[in-house]
Amino acid sequence: NRFVATGGWDNTLHIWQLANGNELKVLDGYPAWVFSVAFSPDNKLLASGSRKELRINDMTDGGQEIFKKSVHGNDITQLAFSPNSSLLVTAATLNKKVNDEYVFELKIWKIAGMILLKRMEVTGDMQSLRFTSNSELLEVASNKIIHINPTLGTVTSTEKFGDNGGSYLSPDGNWVIGTGFDRGIDEGHALVNIIDRHTKALVHVFKG
Repeated sequence: NRFVATGGWDNTLHIWQLANGNELKVLDGYPAWVFSVAFSPDNKLLASGSRKELRINDMTDGGQEIFKKSVHGNDITQLAFSPNSSLLVTAATLNKKVNDEYVFELKIWKIAGMILLKRMEVTGDMQSLRFTSNSELLEVASNKIIHINPTLGTVTSTEKFGDNGGSYLSPDGNWVIGTGFDRGIDEGHALVNIIDRHTKALVHVFKG
């Protein structure tokens, strides 16, 4: 089965069956709106973050809650499962900056027993978090991509993208999608930049 999860301002999370669009379950009782959601690659688990609270639900058992705990000092902004679904990474901002960049706290959890394996801090305006197929962790920030070894909890390298901005990676990892606002004649219009990850060239701009 494949599912879609939507978080709302009403402190609930709705789970839908993708095949027919039917609502499967509504999870409620969150401390605030649900900001971050991630399914494990094997579709067995659903992780969600609301304020400091992390929840995990078992999708093989009708979405039953199997874990709930406050795991960060600030709001959870990103969640990412490893390709084999054995690890979960949670991210939250810290109340400090280094060289005028925000600092984020990453925690790496072993799903079996929800054991905290590593805690680390990274800088950058984090927009998204994802694993590669070879289990490397990528933090996509507004002007760079930070490569992280989740086993060691260390930064291994950084790709920089200048002022074009970066928010997300395409599924194949070849394109960087940046979002922002026009600061020129059409100031205030939303922009979506498509950047070739390998050449760092801006190949297209969508305006809306």
